[in-house]
Amino acid sequence: MRYFILNIILFLSLSIAAKGKSNTITREDVKDDIIDTNIIDAKLYQRQGKAEESLKKGLEVLSSAIQLTPKDSFHIYSILASGFSAINVHETAFEHANKSAKILARISNNKAAAAAWMPKYCIAAKQYTLAIKYLKLDLENCSKTTNTHKLLRLYNDIGFIYYKNHQQDSSIHYYLKVIEYEPDSKRPIVGVTTGNLGMIYFDNADYKKAIKYLQIDVEISKGKVWESYCNAMNGIADCHYQLGNYSKANKVVVELLASNKQSDRSLIKSYKLLANIYQKTNQEAKSARYLRKYYALEEALRKKQAPKSDMAKQIADYKLKSIQLNLKLANNEVKLLDAQLTSEALQNKMYLFILIMIILAITMAIIYYNTRQRKNKAIHQLESDLLSAELKNKQSDLVNFSTNLSYKRKFINDLQDKLKQLQNSSQEDLDKNLTLLIRELNSYENSDKGVETIQADMDKVNSSFFNKLGEKFPALTQNEKELCGLFMLKLSSKDIATIRSVSVGAIKKARHRIRKKLPINESEEIITFLENL
Repeated sequence: MRYFILNIILFLSLSIAAKGKSNTITREDVKDDIIDTNIIDAKLYQRQGKAEESLKKGLEVLSSAIQLTPKDSFHIYSILASGFSAINVHETAFEHANKSAKILARISNNKAAAAAWMPKYCIAAKQYTLAIKYLKLDLENCSKTTNTHKLLRLYNDIGFIYYKNHQQDSSIHYYLKVIEYEPDSKRPIVGVTTGNLGMIYFDNADYKKAIKYLQIDVEISKGKVWESYCNAMNGIADCHYQLGNYSKANKVVVELLASNKQSDRSLIKSYKLLANIYQKTNQEAKSARYLRKYYALEEALRKKQAPKSDMAKQIADYKLKSIQLNLKLANNEVKLLDAQLTSEALQNKMYLFILIMIILAITMAIIYYNTRQRKNKAIHQLESDLLSAELKNKQSDLVNFSTNLSYKRKFINDLQDKLKQLQNSSQEDLDKNLTLLIRELNSYENSDKGVETIQADMDKVNSSFFNKLGEKFPALTQNEKELCGLFMLKLSSKDIATIRSVSVGAIKKARHRIRKKLPINESEEIITFLENL
């Protein structure tokens, strides 16, 4: 795989072979790891500089809808990118180059694999942001090596693309990286970068500083990089022209024309400059002559760079076949989508039905719960009211009973006095008085039954209260819980002692034990605490 990637990068980093180059290249020379024979033919045409034949063969491969391997797909898109670029169809060239780059990244598991050759396609298609991305990936790999020339070239290229993308601050930043990397360096790349920096100052109308940097480019590039030298000379002439130094501008352009090293693009700039200079100096005939040269050369370049009509037809045919194939696939996808939509619609109806049923069930449950809560609340309120009324009645009975107790105590005392008197009575008086005492004792017996009845009623009424006490304070005994019920009735210790048939002291001790078992403050009454439960 590594050998495959290196071959790809090496191959694509080379310039497109020009027409007239040797046609002795064979199929074996271009075969590499390509499987499809048609792709080998297309690549052979490409290497021989036959862009049209290469494109035709490549478009035939794509329009045939043959299933290609990933590697063959990479090669065919790369060949088409190169071919379209050669005939100046840059947008289409970029589309195919981008596809080949994605395939290469996938099969090589390396996002930077195409960084060496993708930027030129991006720049031609004005995809500057993507070009910078690829160049920075290449720069990241280059920074790990000692290849100074490549490093400086990448700095310059990134700066140039930022310039093309109207980001001058970023452009200057990368240009200065080149210039400051090796001060006073005579490397050709330093000259190119210095000239590019000069053109930024030219764009900003700082013509004197622009001349300074462009002159450095001229000195370094002359005899080494003629394209950069010619651009710098034209730039210097244009600076003098803008400053109104027409004679200096004319001298620089004439010197440049005498070098005979200019490309057509450079000549166009020179002709336009001379036409403008002669017009400013009122030499209309010379101005007209160079203006005609300018228009003639520009028209020739335009025709040369325009896509050829037959290739345009080939592209249209290829796109038509691609559209037909895409339509066929789209129809199949539509049918599949319709089936999926039908299934999804049915599923959605089922989901909606289930959702409605769930919502209905939840609503019914909430209604039932709320109704049950209201009923329970009403029942509890009614029970509470009944219990309160019953407690009041029983409390009234206990109060009455307590009142009767005082009379009973007096009666018992009187009975004791009478018994003492009987000791000294005659037999006749004794029988008579005993009969009376028996009647009085029967009355006392009925009073005791009343006490038992009241105790039973109190236990019945306070059953829920006793349960609550047992849950919250399990340490309380049954006897202590019953005493708490009597405390709730606000009876005195003496009355409780009478009801329980114990001494008042026993009731007071029991009250003390209960206070220890309950979380009661020293200042709080037991009755108050129990009522708050």
